[in-house]
Amino acid sequence: MKWVCMVCNYVHEGDAPPDACPVCGAGASAFEEMAAPEPDGGEDEVNPKTDQLPRQWVCTVCGYVHEGDGPPDTCPVCGQPWSVFVPKVDGGDLEKSGAGAGATSAVAASDETGSGEAQKANRWRCVVCNYIHEGDDAPDICPICGAKKDSFIPEKKSPKHHHRGFSGLIEKLHLHPVAAHFPNGALPLAFLSWVMYLVLGEGCLERASFYLMLVAAAAAPVTGITGWSDARHRFGTTETGVFPEKKRLSVVLGVLMTAMAVWRLVLGWTHVPVGTEMVLYTALLLAATGVTARLGMLGGKLVFGH
Repeated sequence: MKWVCMVCNYVHEGDAPPDACPVCGAGASAFEEMAAPEPDGGEDEVNPKTDQLPRQWVCTVCGYVHEGDGPPDTCPVCGQPWSVFVPKVDGGDLEKSGAGAGATSAVAASDETGSGEAQKANRWRCVVCNYIHEGDDAPDICPICGAKKDSFIPEKKSPKHHHRGFSGLIEKLHLHPVAAHFPNGALPLAFLSWVMYLVLGEGCLERASFYLMLVAAAAAPVTGITGWSDARHRFGTTETGVFPEKKRLSVVLGVLMTAMAVWRLVLGWTHVPVGTEMVLYTALLLAATGVTARLGMLGGKLVFGH
């Protein structure tokens, strides 16, 4: 027995339709049973439903077009999973920023079958990239793939990967946001202490600035590892959305703080920076503080969706 999704034309084989369409996320009510062709001894008659089934699938992340009965397991261009593919509909353009009418229909179907449960949901799944948003309402824009609000459907159950293994423990204990607070708080204070040292000339302020910078430097590897783990575990990617920029800035921050630490340790405590050295160290510390602020903004974009 075959069932066809009336939203995206996905075909399911089984005694009953699936609880949710694996392509567009529509509920079981969006499926209709496909009529079997009547044997007449000649050529098979064309089933009007199967004749409309898409044979091309478009990656909503990179635009790659796949031909086949279903989407590939992973996109050969950007490496995203099959869930980011949507059927290519003739006569319509696929917007990369959203899943279009299919996603809207999925939300509508979910609302109809949920008997108002969508209004009470506090977890929302993006049907384009499977990003999970927690809140009373879906975000206006998906922070991972840029899909619009109508691409989100209520998610009643926790993802299968949620809180499993060491990566699940990192997510459950919120180790990444905890670790990120160290450089986010220590580096601005380090820069402030350094400026006060330049104004007042007190050596203790210069040492305080250096110690605060070391705290941020020590937390940077933990922040990077836990951030990478969260991206892979919770969002399923490190290559789309804000993640590429976060990775680049994390490397830049590590290089800057390493340079400052080596600079101060090599010169020793008795050396007083003047002239070019003072300007260079000030520039490095200011740059590291700016990079940290930008990383914090990108993290906020993941949390708040804008």
